[in-house]
Amino acid sequence: AAGVGFERIAATDGKALSRETINAESTRLGRLLMTKGMIGCYLSHRSCWEHCVAAGKPVIVFEDDVVLADDFAARLESALAELPEDWDVLLVGAIGAVLPRKYGANILHAVGAGGMRWPRWLSETVHAPLRPFGTHAYVISAAGANKLLTRAPRASYHVDVVAWGMRGLNLFAVHPLLAKQTHGDTTIGGFEDRSWIPKFTIDSYTGADFAWAWN
Repeated sequence: AAGVGFERIAATDGKALSRETINAESTRLGRLLMTKGMIGCYLSHRSCWEHCVAAGKPVIVFEDDVVLADDFAARLESALAELPEDWDVLLVGAIGAVLPRKYGANILHAVGAGGMRWPRWLSETVHAPLRPFGTHAYVISAAGANKLLTRAPRASYHVDVVAWGMRGLNLFAVHPLLAKQTHGDTTIGGFEDRSWIPKFTIDSYTGADFAWAWN
């Protein structure tokens, strides 16, 4: 409906991974800190990076609960034209400290996670965010995908925390964001039953939901 062609790439089901595979594809610290769903999510995105490198050209990565903004394709083309030649990642959807100068409580998450960047504007619609999270919608170049595969080949923590906090990754974001998540069903967190967790939007700009984030 948005005029975006796509190819579905099968995700990795973390719960179906053998102990041998988990040991091979995650770090020791990762095995202590990550749920199997987190490992599966990490490896799923790694598959997309491998696909990008093999294709030798940028690809857009969408998770399956993404909702696109109106005029998505035209606005994305405009943002891509504003990027420098050495760009690695353009976030078209994100959470965290991404709305310039209006970080609110997101600043606590940013400081705790580390990997912050110096915010700067490239144009009216493209900027380098302070500390983004979220992998539900992003464009990645072949060079950027190769950086991630080389420097973070094994699952060590949430894929967005690791990837978007990487030093030397030329990462930018669209303003306003062009995609948000529904925050519906998820198998990444630790609670299969989330009915007891209060559900409300904690950040209207990114659409982040408390129950999803807590899980």
